[in-house]
Amino acid sequence: MVKKILIGLAVLVVLLVGGAAVAFWTIDPNVLKPYAERAVSSALGRPFRIAGDLEIERGWIIRIRAHDVHLGNAEWSDREDMATVQTVEASLDLWDLITAQRITIPELTLDRPVASLERNEQGEANWQFGGQEDQAAADQTSGPPSLPYVGRLTVRGAQVAYRDAQADQEFSASLASLTANSEGGPEQQAGWLMRANAQDLKVTNAGWSGQAGQLLSVNGVETSLDVQDFLNEGQFTIPEVTVDRPVVHLERDEQGRTNWQVGPEQQTEAAEAAAAAAPDDRAELPFVGKLTVRDAEVAYRDAQSGREIASTLSLTAESQGEGDRMKLQGEGQVNDLPVKLDGTFGSYRMLAGSDQPFPVQGTLTIGQSRVALDGTIADPASLEGVDLQTEIAAQDLSKAMEMVGVPAPEIPPFDLDGHLTYRNGEARLESLHGRVGDSDIAGSAAFAPGGERPKVSADLTSENLDLDDLSGLIGRAPDAGPGETASPEQEQQAQAEEDDPHVIPDPSLHADAWDAIDADVHFRGKRIRAQGVPLDDVDVHLFMEEGRLRIDPLKAGIAGATVDGHLAADGQRNPPAVEVDLSGSGLDLQRFLGEFDLQQYGSGRMSARVALKGEGDSLRSVLDTSQGQMAVIMEEGEITALLIEALGLDPAEILPVLFGGTEPGSGERLFEVRCMVVDLQVADGIARSQNIVLDTTDSVITAKGGVNLSTEAIQLDFEPHPKDTSIFASPAPVYIRGRFGEPSVMPDPTPAIIRGAAAVAVGVVLTPLASFLPFIDIGTAEDAPCAALISKTQDENALEPAEGEGQ
Repeated sequence: MVKKILIGLAVLVVLLVGGAAVAFWTIDPNVLKPYAERAVSSALGRPFRIAGDLEIERGWIIRIRAHDVHLGNAEWSDREDMATVQTVEASLDLWDLITAQRITIPELTLDRPVASLERNEQGEANWQFGGQEDQAAADQTSGPPSLPYVGRLTVRGAQVAYRDAQADQEFSASLASLTANSEGGPEQQAGWLMRANAQDLKVTNAGWSGQAGQLLSVNGVETSLDVQDFLNEGQFTIPEVTVDRPVVHLERDEQGRTNWQVGPEQQTEAAEAAAAAAPDDRAELPFVGKLTVRDAEVAYRDAQSGREIASTLSLTAESQGEGDRMKLQGEGQVNDLPVKLDGTFGSYRMLAGSDQPFPVQGTLTIGQSRVALDGTIADPASLEGVDLQTEIAAQDLSKAMEMVGVPAPEIPPFDLDGHLTYRNGEARLESLHGRVGDSDIAGSAAFAPGGERPKVSADLTSENLDLDDLSGLIGRAPDAGPGETASPEQEQQAQAEEDDPHVIPDPSLHADAWDAIDADVHFRGKRIRAQGVPLDDVDVHLFMEEGRLRIDPLKAGIAGATVDGHLAADGQRNPPAVEVDLSGSGLDLQRFLGEFDLQQYGSGRMSARVALKGEGDSLRSVLDTSQGQMAVIMEEGEITALLIEALGLDPAEILPVLFGGTEPGSGERLFEVRCMVVDLQVADGIARSQNIVLDTTDSVITAKGGVNLSTEAIQLDFEPHPKDTSIFASPAPVYIRGRFGEPSVMPDPTPAIIRGAAAVAVGVVLTPLASFLPFIDIGTAEDAPCAALISKTQDENALEPAEGEGQ
């Protein structure tokens, strides 16, 4: 298109100045108008007319002015003209024409040109010209266009309007002034270079845009153009270009329209054509020796996601060596995050017409996130053949990912590297390994940005994983204590969570973000630590599709037991519906306690299951509405006398004994646990006792009451049934009240006082724990194995929590 317009303009100028030279003294200049109009019309295949006068100033430098120039539109357009120019003024060096047979135009001025560009509903564009057969044949020739030498080009008050019927979009642009000067005289055309300066360039926004003003405005552009390179090779060579203070406003509306898109169909066609074309067929891209952008501002707003980005940037890109490499440096700010880019890449010329892989070596830093790339891209236009060694490190990835619309959890600082490839619309990071917080990680990951939603896939493994490093997946900050790895922001969040009196965390589910991305992530871990609890052989497979999350399997080994189950959450519902079902059997209590150096305090095999359903946008709100059941069973084990006989002690007084009492025999007495059954029915967030029974060799203890899973309020009443009588036996119940974080244990005071007086005397010769023995229930109940206990107690009614206790 550019060549044809230049050719048409050249024909007009040459005919005007040439004809004027022939009729220099004898012919009225207006007589030449019909000849000029026919010549240009033939060249472009469009009506062309000069509605105003032709003026000639005679001399060795002839000056010609054509007023009110019109170029007709395509036949299908409802607008008569495609372009108009109020005045075209050109000068001709008559002496150069006579002595050197060379057309030299010292000055060419276009005053107030107006262009109207259109694309109709069939995709036809009015800038696609159809000249006569000789012009079509000329277009197919390989020779460069022949243009006169122009010493100075001036454009004043230019306006361009664009209308796209396919996309229902309209744009307009204006240019206050453009001045281009050739360096050297016409005899130096072998090195013909033009330097141009454009001022006050503006492009208006789409009509539907909520951003008032311009899509683009540029304070000034300074550039140079190697004209002779274009004439000889058809290649645009720009030795240097400087863009001063560009301001760009990009926007996507609720219907998905973008104010920078010029017709969705031709954009798709252009992208497909670029991807299909061989590198040698892409010579339209200019070679730029040095590009400088000063104080650029770019704002982006997405009405669909509510995401907004504001950035400032200054950069330079300069060709290196023989022009096959380009040094790129830039710095600025994106949403209050500092940005820095530094690297060496292939040149513009390699992008335009090279079949060699495009080299990439550089580092991008956004805030405290850093991405380093080193390798090649076979075809940058289609991103095919990506072969890059990649290193990614960040203190906090979530802020950087938010800018590209991909939800990311809070995770501790990490440093990963791998081999990045891209094919068939999917980016893959193979041979991935590194550290996340205090955990090692390895495997592969993939990201497919196309389709209705982007998709993340991963297959990851870990030899040693601190589950705390993945706390961000449930909305919590990782631990920030001694020996832990966390960013400053995560340390603040961890402190805030530590100050929360609740034991159960209350992370937000952020289900509104689930529909933004699909996921298929499989993780296997050999050794895992979860809040000090050792896990092994973890196997977790997470699926997320159309806002629905499922983790299945959700499996881990703990102290010889296997915990297995699934978790599902439907983010399409409001509030989200959540379901969890986990069960484990065969837990070795002694092995479990041994992880905390407490193996002497108990043994036995335990099984448990939790099956709950609820709905809410946070964990606490899900628990508040939960329905289901929780159960624990233990058989044929032993626990310390401490855990039985000190049932009425304050927890703070129990802890010193757990970690080694100062008196002989403290905590050493073991009681056989014949059976323990804990059966809780959950309704509306309150877990009520269905059966709570502990059968030891000395007593049977039953309990009634409940706990509120949301508020963490406790109301449990323990009733001891001694199997043997003694002077220390007390049938009084024990009450537990308060909350998970601050429980209070209250034995019935009347029998406690009576038995406490006797215990004091005995305590003179016994261990310090002896004074608490009166609180232990010793009776005459029959032995009760688990099967019998369940049958015996299942008809008992659970005690309803008193008003205010379980709420």
